[in-house]
Amino acid sequence: MTLRKLLAQAMMLAVAAGSVFVAGAAPASAGAGNATIHIVHGLPGAGKVDICIGGSGEVASRVPYATRVKERVAAGKVTIKVRKASKGQCKGKLLAAGGATLPDGANRTFVASVVAGKGKVTSFNNNMAATSPGQNRITAAHKMAAKALDVLNVGETLVGGLAQGAVGSSTIPAGGVYSLWAAKANTLDAVAGPRLVTKTGEGQAFTIVLIGNTKAPTRQIVVFKQNVGV
Repeated sequence: MTLRKLLAQAMMLAVAAGSVFVAGAAPASAGAGNATIHIVHGLPGAGKVDICIGGSGEVASRVPYATRVKERVAAGKVTIKVRKASKGQCKGKLLAAGGATLPDGANRTFVASVVAGKGKVTSFNNNMAATSPGQNRITAAHKMAAKALDVLNVGETLVGGLAQGAVGSSTIPAGGVYSLWAAKANTLDAVAGPRLVTKTGEGQAFTIVLIGNTKAPTRQIVVFKQNVGV
């Protein structure tokens, strides 16, 4: 065999080996990593619910209205199903469903609420960036059956003119007690709250979810916080 043929065969073997390596590398990285999700039960009149995540089964049982559930899941496509609480695992009547594709390290809030007369799970990203010294971050999501709302702390507007289904954010000085409430936009006509929040040291990200329908008792403010640092 000539030297030219030997070199040609060597090159073909090298290309083939390289192709096998590349083909095998992609699946190893696909779906790698984890994400943090928060699920809020905002379905008025539904009573207690079971929360199911595709691939993980029932992750929370008999969850009361206006409650937040926190879970750690694998990155990638995630499907959330909220069912009427039942004895079997994920066997109750389906009340709302929805999902999202989560990158590695994502932090996202899912809210089961009534959208256009039907139960649906919608979601939004949580901003986990550090805050400025002496400050906290407020993110408000309007998932209530109501027109535009303002979110206030005592008498100061934090997020104004929040349309139904929209999400808005602002900063708030750290320290003291927050008295969070919602009012009809550009008025002091209270719709929900106040909700008192303590332990408000700097570097916190507060998520506020407004839920409920036209019945006053269902109108609730769900608040949770995460430490993001400064």
